[in-house]
Amino acid sequence: MPKHNFSYTFNGLFSLILKLTSPTGCEWDKTQTIKSLRTYLLEETYEIIDAINDQNYKNLLEEVGDLLFLIIFQIKLIEDKKLFKKEDVFKGIIDKLVNRHPEIFSSSKKYINESPESKWETIKKEEKINSQNKSLLAGIPQSLPSLTLAQLIQKRASFANFDWKKFEDILPKINEELTEIKESANPEEQEIEFGDLLFTLVNIARWIGIDSEIALRKSNHKFIKRFEIMEKLSNKENKNFSNLNKNEQELLWEKSKKFI
Repeated sequence: MPKHNFSYTFNGLFSLILKLTSPTGCEWDKTQTIKSLRTYLLEETYEIIDAINDQNYKNLLEEVGDLLFLIIFQIKLIEDKKLFKKEDVFKGIIDKLVNRHPEIFSSSKKYINESPESKWETIKKEEKINSQNKSLLAGIPQSLPSLTLAQLIQKRASFANFDWKKFEDILPKINEELTEIKESANPEEQEIEFGDLLFTLVNIARWIGIDSEIALRKSNHKFIKRFEIMEKLSNKENKNFSNLNKNEQELLWEKSKKFI
């Protein structure tokens, strides 16, 4: 590895980015913008999640570093445009965390009877009411994965007591939405009703404490593994899985369940 004098700290990485984006730096880095980094930020975030799910801590070390690089790169580009300074980032998050932990940083007993999560959300709600935009749904990132977005929307709406009274009240909505899909007059209506069905399923998950995004990711992963097992079992018999009939494929599916 070439020698360098960059310290292994925030400032060291920031100095490295300054070098990479300087006139004598990297051609790719010099062309990046605030917007051009969006895709990479999303990709690295998902790669971190995959590393956590796989308990691959070697990959996690690398992916956390990649994401940190992109975040600091983003801060550098924002500073270039004089939108705000890196110190403002730290001020914003430190002030926010202090404000949302009054039981630690003040003598307030206002939230003493609330759970940590409930307290956190209550203070967030109060912050929004005190801001210019008073909607409880303001500030929710619209680029979130749809299941996560639906869950967050529902959670925020519940703080205004716009929610079901009990879990059992939601269940009939599933059949109601299925019926509306069947009775849809065209594909556009079907799409709308199918979206409503997914929204209802997310609501059910929220009520029983399940993260819809994580649950579906696990199911996706499980299906991939079982499908790969079916293909391997089929290949062992010198058969093309795609050419098997429905009963043969179903038999292999049941066998795959014994492995995953």
